Amino acid sequence: MYCFGRNLFICEVVLMLEMLRLSIQTMDRYHGSYSLFLMALGYIALSGREREQRFWIGYVALALGIFFNPVCTKIIVEYCIEAEVYWRYIWVIPIGLLVSYSGARVVEQICGRKRKGIAIAFILGAILLGGNFMYNSENFQPAENRCKIPQEAIEVSNIISQAGIQEPVALPEGLRYYIRQYNASIRVVYSRMTYHTDEDALISELEKEAPDAAVIHGFLEGKGCRCIVINKNPDLAAGMGTFGYQVIGDTDRYMVLRK
Repeated sequence: MYCFGRNLFICEVVLMLEMLRLSIQTMDRYHGSYSLFLMALGYIALSGREREQRFWIGYVALALGIFFNPVCTKIIVEYCIEAEVYWRYIWVIPIGLLVSYSGARVVEQICGRKRKGIAIAFILGAILLGGNFMYNSENFQPAENRCKIPQEAIEVSNIISQAGIQEPVALPEGLRYYIRQYNASIRVVYSRMTYHTDEDALISELEKEAPDAAVIHGFLEGKGCRCIVINKNPDLAAGMGTFGYQVIGDTDRYMVLRK
């Protein structure tokens, strides 16, 4: 029992360290914002009123204490958000609010309208220079069509509609966010939030280099689903064929199968 508990604790620590690595990677992208946050927190610690210090420093310390606690990490990842986006927990720290509040406190303590104006301009300039340009190729790409979704999502949707499929459809990772944006009459077997579910296990299986047709068929049988879209994979299509599935259409990247 002791060994099991010890091993479990080690696993949680490893998970927490991995989440810390992802968080640091995110902080590196937005180092300007975090630098301003640390400066604002330092200002409150050194020059703030006692009540301000208790509130801001206490809140940040509590939030970071929860973030770096392996037990809390397990609970949050298990019941709240996926492990890959655990770094988003950092968003509970009011970075923008603290920077704004500290800036206002600095301006408040300066005498003279001109000096206040210079201080405001300096603070705004620091905020602007510490940010990143949002409209870049990493965040935005040219739209493939007027619907602003992948063209193959439209092609797959048309195949499903033309086949007159009314029952729910199982989709791979690359399509499940887009099909119903184009055609809301198409039903799917899972929603956007699938983590810690058997639907998540199906999606993971579909994304494998060599998916197991028997595993996929077992899931579809359990859900009463007779239609599935797979990444273009003739071997998987042949394997699904042994369970009665036939290809009713395909695109450059996907194949639509129906039983």
